[in-house]
Amino acid sequence: MAQTTDLGRGAALTLTEAAEACGVSRSTIKRRLPEFANADQDASGSWRVPVSDLLGAGLKLRPRPATQASQSVTQGHDPGQSGADLAQARARIEQLTADLAAERTARQVAEAKVALMAQNLDDLRFSLRAISGPPQGAEATAATPPAGPSSVQVPAAAAVSAEPQPRRGLWARLRGG
Repeated sequence: MAQTTDLGRGAALTLTEAAEACGVSRSTIKRRLPEFANADQDASGSWRVPVSDLLGAGLKLRPRPATQASQSVTQGHDPGQSGADLAQARARIEQLTADLAAERTARQVAEAKVALMAQNLDDLRFSLRAISGPPQGAEATAATPPAGPSSVQVPAAAAVSAEPQPRRGLWARLRGG
């Protein structure tokens, strides 16, 4: 456990250390390796996963036991800062990380809703133009063509003519005349 004494964002952990720090199994960390962009293998073949990648993948670091916390105070932190202050700071960081993840999820949901509403609005505008027909008078020259699916093509034979055709009887239609 070489670098677990200081779990800053730049620290890299082995798969076992990362699993212990996050409270998940080693196989979970190994399965999620593709999510860790900065994870790499050292010369001996063991994986090193940065803490920032673990947090970025949505994993949460568990608070360390008091014995490890007291070792980190003596090994690299300001001796004037007590273990309780460090625990409060870690708890606050964890809470802020969770809040940030929740806000990101809420933003993604809102963006998806906006995109869906924009598509729905386009569909409604297209339907309204199809129902109301082309604009009349001077507006017809300045109007833009209705936006809609490009796959909808009206064949020339199905176009409605301006003058109504006289009604033909059954025999006239059958004879082709």
